[in-house]
Amino acid sequence: WANDLALVCREQGVPPPEVLEIVQADPRIGPAYMTPGAPPGGPCLVRDMEVWVSLVSQDYSPGPTLAASVRDCHETHMQAMVMEVVADLLSLQTRPLRVAVLGATYQPRALDTTNSLGMALARGLLMEFRVWLADPAMDYLGGDYPFRTGADAQAAVDWADAVVICTPWPEFDKLDFRGKPVIDSTREAK
Repeated sequence: WANDLALVCREQGVPPPEVLEIVQADPRIGPAYMTPGAPPGGPCLVRDMEVWVSLVSQDYSPGPTLAASVRDCHETHMQAMVMEVVADLLSLQTRPLRVAVLGATYQPRALDTTNSLGMALARGLLMEFRVWLADPAMDYLGGDYPFRTGADAQAAVDWADAVVICTPWPEFDKLDFRGKPVIDSTREAK
């Protein structure tokens, strides 16, 4: 719900943090579940959502089910986040040609990229930029990708004109961004 509320705020030209802060001030709600961000990732929730959607088939429901609507909302929100980052990069004073995407896994210490923002973003940026996807777990993840990959995040930052952080690995807090533009999708923009 926080993602939908933030989207409506942006469309209306209202800063989402101000509205969300007001909603979070209600002690019955609080900030724990009212913070916008990437849709849930990882293999379990995605698999479980598909099972739930298939169990509640059209035979039992006259219209879209809640599970199908939630799944579709997650997919739409992921696409919107990718488009927003692309727009942010294109609006920089000096247009970057090379972008380092930091974080392939859906969360730190995970060895899975299912439904991760980093993977979706790296693929989405290919239309406009050269991409290096860096993640401390990249050596374990393997795979054949249409962009450069590796575990050395500092090397990716050094190579890039701009940086997007997608997974809050603690290792990324120690990087030297050398004054390059950084879009941190895990926190406030730097």
